[in-house]
Amino acid sequence: MTAPPLPVGADVALLKRAAIGRLGLTRFEHFIRGVSIEDANKGTVPFESWPYIAETAEAWGTGESGIVLKARQLGYTWLAAALAVHRSRAGKHAKTLVISQGEFYAQQFLERCKFINANQIPELRQKVSRLGTNQSELNFTSGGKIQALPSTENAGRSTQASLVIIDEAAFHPYAAANFKAYRPTMADGGQLIMISTSNGPSGFFYEQWVKNTDQQKRGVTPTMVPRFVPAMGPLSRPDRTEEWYEREREAYVGLPQGFASEYPMTPEEAFSQLSGLVYPNFSFTRHFRPDPVPWEDCVYRIFGMDLGGGDPTAVVVLGVYVDKKAPNGPEMKAHVYGIYYKDDGPASVEEIFKYLSRWHSAKRFTVGAGDFAPGGATVSASLANMGLPIRNDPSRRKEGIDTVFAFLDKDWLTFRPNPLNERIFRMEFGSYRWSDRMDPTSKDRYATKTPTDHHGDTLDALRGALLLAYRYAWTGSEGKTTFGTIKW
Repeated sequence: MTAPPLPVGADVALLKRAAIGRLGLTRFEHFIRGVSIEDANKGTVPFESWPYIAETAEAWGTGESGIVLKARQLGYTWLAAALAVHRSRAGKHAKTLVISQGEFYAQQFLERCKFINANQIPELRQKVSRLGTNQSELNFTSGGKIQALPSTENAGRSTQASLVIIDEAAFHPYAAANFKAYRPTMADGGQLIMISTSNGPSGFFYEQWVKNTDQQKRGVTPTMVPRFVPAMGPLSRPDRTEEWYEREREAYVGLPQGFASEYPMTPEEAFSQLSGLVYPNFSFTRHFRPDPVPWEDCVYRIFGMDLGGGDPTAVVVLGVYVDKKAPNGPEMKAHVYGIYYKDDGPASVEEIFKYLSRWHSAKRFTVGAGDFAPGGATVSASLANMGLPIRNDPSRRKEGIDTVFAFLDKDWLTFRPNPLNERIFRMEFGSYRWSDRMDPTSKDRYATKTPTDHHGDTLDALRGALLLAYRYAWTGSEGKTTFGTIKW
């Protein structure tokens, strides 16, 4: 049977859009054809419905729960955000709970939902309700709601949702506790979508993957992308050719475990190679870049230090600047201009001051992050008396690690290429790992372990500096206290 001819003068694009709008109201696999996303290089672009995206969308659209083991930048977080927006059309009982690895990622997920709704075809767009909409919730006049929370001990408790999305589940500090909280939602017929890159052969996500690959124990459908399909070859983004993989592999020189975890082709490769790197998303070729602006032109100039218990001592000098060439308009970014590293005995206050004063003389520091460890306050007070602006906040280890991870992921953090920077950061990023257990003294779930020849001091100094930069330049959450010569 042949289709009836189009009316004379019919606008094919308009008719196609109307069809997507009509079908997309109820069917998710058609809904995504009317979705646009924000591409880091191209700006606003139509969401590409690649074969693996279409396959997943069809499964999720039926209400099927799933666990996805994935490589980086395959579009799954955008797909999950689109699912949340689509599901909210069902009315006041349509609540989506999203749990992300940290507050930054939770807010970013919600921003994606807002972007999708604002930029999709008019036939599918919903009206946002001002009532109840805030940093952690997006409400629609239809009654649908999307709530995005960081993974904390109580996230998801006493919350009812018809759809639960766990983004980057392998990196959640309280993944098991959160599962207990939202598990009743699944028992009552709700849908669970769990997405993550690998973080090594241990932890809640790994255990859930292993369990659900067993046909007799399966509760949700496991999917890995990329993967090999008979007669089709690798099922992945069409632009990820063999040549692309080889180029990217070369970018991870010295970090083969990082490449295998970021771009695995089998579950065995994903889980057996990583062994718990804290920053598996660090790439030498992506993150080492020439100075984007002169030190003097930075909007904020910040330093961080880690005394390392006396040996080694590390100081990081960081600038915040405006990237005026970003595809979506000017963006704030951070760049590491230099480091001081002393591993042959403890550094004196005079040595630290001598290094920092060079930068301070060229253009004054906005503020510095001192070391909160024992003895750190004394060093900070001495540096303050010498004329350097510095503050000694609590370490906020979890928040700091999440911030560095997020900035690496979004390419908001780069490093000046020079022999010292390259040697130290290659060494520390390549061996800075999660601990196999909690720290027995502090009970810190964010305890890390590194080889005996270094302690990750430079990354700890970077963490302090970047967290202070983020809180000051991005969130504007400071401004309440006075420390030294700096008003907040």
